[in-house]
Amino acid sequence: MDQTTFLTILATAIITNLGAAGVTWIGHKLTADKESTAIEKERTRHASYLAIRVVTNLDHFVIKCREVLADEGAESEGIVYPTAVYPTLSYPDDVDWRSIPPALMYRILALPNALDAANRDIDFVGEHVAGPPNHDDLFDAQNYHFSKLGIAALDLADAIRVGYAIPALDSITYQSPRPLFERHTVDEDRRRRNAMSSIEALVGTARSTGAETAEIGTVTPTA
Repeated sequence: MDQTTFLTILATAIITNLGAAGVTWIGHKLTADKESTAIEKERTRHASYLAIRVVTNLDHFVIKCREVLADEGAESEGIVYPTAVYPTLSYPDDVDWRSIPPALMYRILALPNALDAANRDIDFVGEHVAGPPNHDDLFDAQNYHFSKLGIAALDLADAIRVGYAIPALDSITYQSPRPLFERHTVDEDRRRRNAMSSIEALVGTARSTGAETAEIGTVTPTA
């Protein structure tokens, strides 16, 4: 076999092998792309299902928060007691939480924890702060907390609707309670900030007085 023939055979073998390898790689790539596309479609389907289920729960929760603000209490022997049934918030079990972004997942799952904290604060006010005959502090606490929670639920529902193309509620038949919630939170937030500032000022004054007293009480030894 002369050199030309050998090189021709070698080149043919190399081209054939490269071609076969290329066809194999393309086949694997197409299969992988197809599987990736199928996985992404399934993830998107699960995410859309989760978004719809969660939004409907949030919408219901907002309505129940608004009902708390309508509570005028009931009188018994000259004492007014709240009668509102505080809303609960839970999510369906048949959803895949991994199908949505972690930041959104956190916002959704954190809201029930905020609800638990609000209930604890309201219970504390009812047991240790509010008193007869009108229990004003208790009414203020429940109105404040469920207004804050209502706003958080509205914001979260709006974000999910935008992210997953879920239609907004019909503006003709549905009136957002956001303005009502905001009226109950703005003044109370201001009052709480002022109260915290007053406390910090008192603490600062007490520390300064304590430092001055300690300095006066210090005796400098003489030689």
